[in-house]
Amino acid sequence: MEEQDRLIHDHNEISALLKFFTEFLDLFVKGGVAEYADKANKFCDRFIVSHFKWEEETLFPDLLKNCNDQEKELIDEIQKEHPPILKLVNTFKDLVNSYSVQPEEGQALKIVEANHKLVEAVHSHAKNEEIELFPIIEKYLK
Repeated sequence: MEEQDRLIHDHNEISALLKFFTEFLDLFVKGGVAEYADKANKFCDRFIVSHFKWEEETLFPDLLKNCNDQEKELIDEIQKEHPPILKLVNTFKDLVNSYSVQPEEGQALKIVEANHKLVEAVHSHAKNEEIELFPIIEKYLK
């Protein structure tokens, strides 16, 4: 039940978390680059990187002990979404961090684009988990 509660809690926060990017993108555009960089790094580490690590090290192994082959495939597909999202996280963080140290022409647009790609990927992934993973959790970890 603990795994289910954590996953539901994390997913309930997704709207607020995605709002973070919108609000702090505004801050970034208005010149609060250093503050934005710090908050963006913390956000990515706390709500994306650590969430994926928890799923891969705790949740998925617990589920895989009991689920059938079709459910295992669904879990595998969900887990395969993690590396591309983590790549987007790293790209985004690198852009923000380098801009906060030494801004270059056109880099702000790259940050906006990276922000958008990351938000879209996280939102899509969360939706997939809610549709595919939550029923498996309900079935095996109640």
